[in-house]
Order: sequence, then structure tokens, then C-alpha cells
Amino acid sequence: MDPAEFDAAADEESSLTRLFDLHDECRLRALLEAAVFASPEPVSVPQLARALDESAEDVRRLLNQVIADCERPERGVFLRQIGTRYQMATKPEHHEFLQESPPSRAAFPPGSRNPRHHRLQTADFRARNPGHPAGRRGRRADDLA
Repeated sequence: MDPAEFDAAADEESSLTRLFDLHDECRLRALLEAAVFASPEPVSVPQLARALDESAEDVRRLLNQVIADCERPERGVFLRQIGTRYQMATKPEHHEFLQESPPSRAAFPPGSRNPRHHRLQTADFRARNPGHPAGRRGRRADDLA
């Protein structure tokens, strides 16, 4: 192999390595976003670092990328920091729409395994039915049916 061929092969290998690194980075970022979204409570950097088997520094860097990505106007959610923890939330500019046109209950049937949906459904019910017994904390509307 002459030096030019060797340099071309090294460049190709370097390009493939960068491509694999980028793929791993994108996958980690997607996993991090999914973990924060699925968590019923805000999550900390150490929790995410343990879950992803990554350093806290890498998790912070990925969180900052997700925060920047969520700032785009076409995104309906954002990643907010609450003290030292993070949580996905609906952007404030969409709150009015969600209150006027909440997602159909048919899309999320009773018994849905999505804890975020149950919290939203319960909070919405309590807000609309303050005098109803299920509107008080500690009782679910499903318990009365």
C-alpha cells in the first residue's frame, strides 16, 4: 500500500469512527430525553448518569443539548431545571390550547400505564370539579365509578 492509499484508508477509518461516535451520542441523548420524560418525578444528574452508565459531565452536556433543542419553536415541550433536577414540561405558550382542547380521553383509556397522563388527568378533573369527592386529594375518580 503506497502512502496515498494508506492516508485515504486512515481518513475513511477516522470518518467511520466519527460517524459511530455521533450515532452513540444521538442514541444516548435520545435515551436521556426518554428517561426524563418517562419519570413521574424530576430526576437528578447522578440518577441519569447511573441509568445511562455515563459520567455526570457527559450527562450535563447532553442535558444542555436537549435544553437547546427544545428551545426551537416547533417543539411543544421543554426541559426545565428544578433545583438540581430536571423534568420535561409543556411550553407555557401551549397551556391555553391544552386547557381549551385537552387530549381526548379515548386516546388514553382508563388504566393507562402512563403515570404522567394520570397526573394530568387527575389535576384536570380536580380543577374542573372542585366540589366533587374525587376532587379531593387521596381519592381517584376511577375509585368512585
